[in-house]
Amino acid sequence: MTEIHFQPVFKKDMLRPEHSFRPLRVVILSKISRYQCVKEKYSINEEQLKKLLARKGSDYNGLLHRHKIHMQNLNEIRNFLKSQNVAYECFTRDEFQKDAFDWADAFISAGGDGTFLHAATHLNYEEKPLIGINTDPERSEGYLCLKDPKVTLNKIFRGQFRWSWRYRIRTTIVDSNQFTLDQSSHNNEDWKPISLHDFANSDKNKIKSCQIAPRLALNEIYFGESAPSSVSYYELSIDGSEGAKQKSSGVVVYTGTGSTSWAYSINRIATDEVESILRLASQEKLQIDKSDIEKVTRNYNQRMKFLPNEKRLAFAVREPIENGIFSAKYKQGVCKSFTVRSRGFNAQLVVDGVHTYNIPDGNICKFSLHEDDKLLTIAIND
Repeated sequence: MTEIHFQPVFKKDMLRPEHSFRPLRVVILSKISRYQCVKEKYSINEEQLKKLLARKGSDYNGLLHRHKIHMQNLNEIRNFLKSQNVAYECFTRDEFQKDAFDWADAFISAGGDGTFLHAATHLNYEEKPLIGINTDPERSEGYLCLKDPKVTLNKIFRGQFRWSWRYRIRTTIVDSNQFTLDQSSHNNEDWKPISLHDFANSDKNKIKSCQIAPRLALNEIYFGESAPSSVSYYELSIDGSEGAKQKSSGVVVYTGTGSTSWAYSINRIATDEVESILRLASQEKLQIDKSDIEKVTRNYNQRMKFLPNEKRLAFAVREPIENGIFSAKYKQGVCKSFTVRSRGFNAQLVVDGVHTYNIPDGNICKFSLHEDDKLLTIAIND
């Protein structure tokens, strides 16, 4: 794609009422379909692609059909913006340009939740909304995205929507060794150094640097060993409590947005598990109705969800190890601040499944929520 140069526009207006919101410049952040991905990866023609997919056991016609649906909806977005005399540029995740972000009044992610999350990690504008549009709702549920591009955009341009703020997680790294980040994704200028003025003199000598990670997490941050089968060893502190050493398959720290995603799958229990517990508790004497089991299961699982605009951090420890030596003081809960010190060999942070940072032994990660980190999104009125 030809590089495009923009004249940045820096604007710090107060947030406008819904009825007066009408963007003049929009950046569309489009997903790359699997069809596109495979074709571009191997630089092959259509016949070669058919043969390659057949060898892989993939359905060429199915992939092409899904690609066409995505492109049809993407073109609907483009055509609508044209009809409203809105200037726009369209990029894929590999073509992001910072100048374009500064230029735009609003952003549209065209894809599924993955595309929305990827876009959100690149955006840090208090007054510029991110609008998620699901371009293939038959194959993707899209909790973060709206369906039917034309209907959705019509409602937005008529003011038939409401602003929706979503908290995001900020990560501060206290480096006592040599902090190593994923150079393939980021460069050092993205990092924001923090003064060591507030640290005690005894601590300052132990700290090499203190920095804010360049990416905010809308859903969750995973901390654990890079190899999924390896045991993660770390030290946890909740709201300034004394650190507790634990071992597990890793820790997930999440927001209200993330409480319906991966964290929900980690925390949830199944109806057959609830039934087994209830039968054990009643020593097989109690007649347990299936509807009661389903109600208990539903209520238990629902209690773990909370709203995206609630200023709450939650955490879930995956498969905690408890034996004669180690115990799991913290398994799941809600807090205002969450701190983890790496005790592993190849520990990593993964932000929304997109960006990865290596966290050497001894380094500390502090997770917190801040008003100026919130993401502005849109919810359609019923």
